[in-house]
Amino acid sequence: MELSGRKRISPLVSLAENVSTTTQNRAEFETLLDDAIAFDCDRHPEARLANLLAQKRARQLKSLAGSLFLEERR
Repeated sequence: MELSGRKRISPLVSLAENVSTTTQNRAEFETLLDDAIAFDCDRHPEARLANLLAQKRARQLKSLAGSLFLEERR
C-alpha cells in the first residue's frame, strides 16, 4: 500500500492470500481483508476498477476462510 500511495488495496489482499494463509495467521487474514473491503474505491478514481476487483477477491477469500485455515480439533 505504501508504494501505491495508499491508492490500491491489492497488496492487502495478496498479503492475506499468500502470507497469512501460509503462516496460518487467521486474525491477520481477517484484518487485512476487512481493511480491503472497507476501502472507499471512489476516493481514487484512477484505481477504482483495480480496487473493485481486489474487493471482490477479498470477499471470495473471506468466504473460503474455513477451508484455508486448519482449526484446532477438540
